[in-house]
Order: sequence, then C-alpha cells, then structure tokens
Amino acid sequence: MFPAQYIAVAFIAMMLIVFPFTFFDKRGFVTLSKTMLIVGLICSIYCIAAGLSMAVGWEDPLSQANPEELASVSSKGGGKAGLYILIMKFWPYFLIGTGGWFGWQNYQLLKD
Repeated sequence: MFPAQYIAVAFIAMMLIVFPFTFFDKRGFVTLSKTMLIVGLICSIYCIAAGLSMAVGWEDPLSQANPEELASVSSKGGGKAGLYILIMKFWPYFLIGTGGWFGWQNYQLLKD
C-alpha cells in the first residue's frame, strides 16, 4: 500500500523541508514559508500513516537471525551497523515517532 520509494521521499522531504522554510521565513516570504510547512505536514502525515500500516502487519526482519551473527555484524562498520540494525528492527515505530514530532512542529509553526 505504501511503496518504499514514496516513504523514502516523504521521510527525506519531511526532514529537509526545514531549510527552505527558514530561507523563506528569514526573507519575509510568508506564503512560500507557509507552503513549505504544509508540504512538511503532508509528508509527516504520510510517514505516520505508512508507519501505522507497517506496524499492523510488521514481521521483524531480524527475528530469524542468530544473536551471534547480529553481534558480529554490529561490530563491523565502525560501530554504525548496530544503529542501522536497531533502526531496521523498529522502523515502523521510528516512522511514527519522527512523523509525529515533525508534524507537530510544522503544525505549531503553521498556527502562528
């Protein structure tokens, strides 16, 4: 229902929409800054919906992995692999949390 490419675009746009918003806001372009907030809010809602959809039928991709394999993989890559494994394990909840936080921030700024 939610293709991975759309989720990736919405997630990245949700995170990076702050930069054009601050650019337009500093220069007094109210309409463009509010448009950026609305786009960010739409991306946040999409990420929340995608996260909820994945959480309902979520099957942990690492449930069949051996703990020794996970430990050896997480120690490689300068210690960053453990963070990737953790994010992959909790990806739907991470999407819901970040989408909710960025959506709340966009909503608060849009109210003003």
